[in-house]
Amino acid sequence: MRRTVTYLADGANHEEVQSALEELLDAFDLEVETRGPEIRGSFFQWLKLRLKRVFTAEELTERLQRVERGFELHLLHKQQAEIDSLQSDAVAKLVTALRDERSALIQIGSVLLIKVDGALTVRNLTQLEMHHLERNASLLEQPDKILGSLESAVRQARGTEQAQAERLTEPTRTEHALPPAGPRA
Repeated sequence: MRRTVTYLADGANHEEVQSALEELLDAFDLEVETRGPEIRGSFFQWLKLRLKRVFTAEELTERLQRVERGFELHLLHKQQAEIDSLQSDAVAKLVTALRDERSALIQIGSVLLIKVDGALTVRNLTQLEMHHLERNASLLEQPDKILGSLESAVRQARGTEQAQAERLTEPTRTEHALPPAGPRA
């Protein structure tokens, strides 16, 4: 099972965004199993998803990559024949539904869509980044801070890995105690 998170700074048209999101999920054979509570003022809600049919890990990864690719194609205004019209229409509707939001964040599995000051960014999260978001869930309500936090987590992990590698390659220094100098018996 997967989960998606939606954060909208204004939330004025959250119904249109949620409808477009559910169309997108449907286009990729996902459906909402459980809905978290809506938090108004801004809008924040999580959805627990289930697959309409059983997929292999490869098929699921491929579908999430296709969602990401659909966002990229829409944002770059490129059309490619292999993109299924249903899927690209669903992505376009979601992007259009976000038009009046100044800030938004939608996470679908490893795909992260962020809108800050009108600029949309879509990226595929690494396992390390997804783990960081699980430990720091409040970032899902901070589209303007999430990328910096993810970059910091990656830098910190790389620094830790590098320090561990250096410790493993350092020559070990062994000191031997010498007997005190003086007359021997």
